[in-house]
Amino acid sequence: MTISPWSEYVRLLSPDESLVAEISDASEISMGGPMWGTLHISNDFIVERCNSSIAWSEDSRYLAVPQWDPNRKQQLVVIEPLARKRQYFPGIYRVLEIHQFENGIISATDSPAHMPDALEFHLSDLNSQN
Repeated sequence: MTISPWSEYVRLLSPDESLVAEISDASEISMGGPMWGTLHISNDFIVERCNSSIAWSEDSRYLAVPQWDPNRKQQLVVIEPLARKRQYFPGIYRVLEIHQFENGIISATDSPAHMPDALEFHLSDLNSQN
C-alpha cells in the first residue's frame, strides 16, 4: 500500500500488529506542497520532520520514512523501533513516495508529481556503511 506524500494523516500498523506508526499533525511544507509532521511510534519513539509516505518492512523490524532537512529536501531514514535506532541512506531527494519495503528493498519514487524518478534502496547497502 502506497501512502501519498500529500496525506495529512497516516496510521500504519506493523505487519505483525505489534506497533503502530502515526503522523497526525502533518501540514504542508509549502503551499500545495507535500506534508511534514511528527512521527509517533507506539513504543514512544518519536521522529520530527517526517513525510507521510512511510512503509514497514514485512518482518515489522524496520520502518522506512522520508525525513525533511532544514532546506526542504529529504533523506530516507530507516528506523528500527525496538532498538530505538535510525540510519540514513546517503543522498538528498525532492519528495519521496515509498511504494513497498520487502526482502530488504525499499521501492520508491522521487518527485512523483513532477519528473518522477524510480528508486530502490537496499538495506544491505545501508548496513555496510556503518
